Amino acid sequence: MRLMLLAALALALALPAPRALAASDGADAQAARVGQPLILKFPGNREAGYRWRLNEEKSSGLDLVEVDQVAWTIPNDNESRSIFFSSPSVLSFRVVPKAAGEADLAFDYFRTWGNKPYVRTQKVRVTISP
Repeated sequence: MRLMLLAALALALALPAPRALAASDGADAQAARVGQPLILKFPGNREAGYRWRLNEEKSSGLDLVEVDQVAWTIPNDNESRSIFFSSPSVLSFRVVPKAAGEADLAFDYFRTWGNKPYVRTQKVRVTISP
């Protein structure tokens, strides 16, 4: 048992730390090269009326990138399905860098129903190299 704990500790120390998000703005950092598409994936529950959209007013550097919504996909694992909704969906956005620089993209997760609008914003900072 002691040997297993030591092995687990050694493995944990050998693995690289997960990439940290910027605490100041909650932005996820992504690196890209000009002309090489980047796919961003956001989890959601489309069947319950929730959606993702690019918020152009909160974004900057939009002249450096082209952003297109690709498609919603549903993971194929029956264990995560509920009797009320299918499993959470994932919406993919394709980001094509057009010029070097930094683009701060803000994506809003919102619902299309209810008295109180629900909005959560996920920021993604794309650093583009030539």
